[in-house]
Amino acid sequence: PEALRVPSRAEIAIRCLSELGPVAGNHGRFLFDFSPESIVLRITHDPSPRLLYCFNSDDGKAIDAPTLLSRVETGDIAAAELVIGGPFVQTPTGQALIKLGATTGEKSGVKQAAEKAIAMMREAMPSVTR
Repeated sequence: PEALRVPSRAEIAIRCLSELGPVAGNHGRFLFDFSPESIVLRITHDPSPRLLYCFNSDDGKAIDAPTLLSRVETGDIAAAELVIGGPFVQTPTGQALIKLGATTGEKSGVKQAAEKAIAMMREAMPSVTR
């Protein structure tokens, strides 16, 4: 965020990602909810995200992140930099990440995780303010 022309836009981007609204077409049958069911955010100074291609789905429905867990266990990602929310928190991978130091929002929801990430970002990067 500190490299952005307007650093406070990082906060806006996180909020927008966590609050995506429905996308509608010309008819009600095209109403889809694009809001995230689960979310994983990383607040870091590391220029490499290391979150890309961490997620998979064996059945096309349930999402898991064994690669993310592996990257945390090997030290490529610090667990304390991760904020997770939504049903992913209750998965074995989510629980393992929490045991390693990842955090959740107050009630483990997506919006609470986004707010926790924003608070962490403000603490780590004081130039990011409203």
